[in-house]
Amino acid sequence: MIVGASGFLMVSTWRFWSGKELSFSRRHPFQILLLIAIVLYFVLRFSQVVLFVWALTYMFSGIWARAAYSWSRRRRWRSAGAPAPLLEPAAAQPDPPKLP
Repeated sequence: MIVGASGFLMVSTWRFWSGKELSFSRRHPFQILLLIAIVLYFVLRFSQVVLFVWALTYMFSGIWARAAYSWSRRRRWRSAGAPAPLLEPAAAQPDPPKLP
């Protein structure tokens, strides 16, 4: 199940947080440096378990972000008074007008 889900997510167009917003050029409080040191210690000490949990958390965060986006989009449509758009198959869409 997890292999199938991760395979689907690898080829999907769903967006995942990339971490590019992190800036290490600014000043950071001591608590953040201490937290980074603790995380690195656990990654080095218990690498198999920590990295597996980290990967699962990252995978489920992408799924959760996609679900939250869909829910908020549906909520916006309902608050505007319009029904939520339904995805129609390509065959159900009308044909474009033919030119002579």
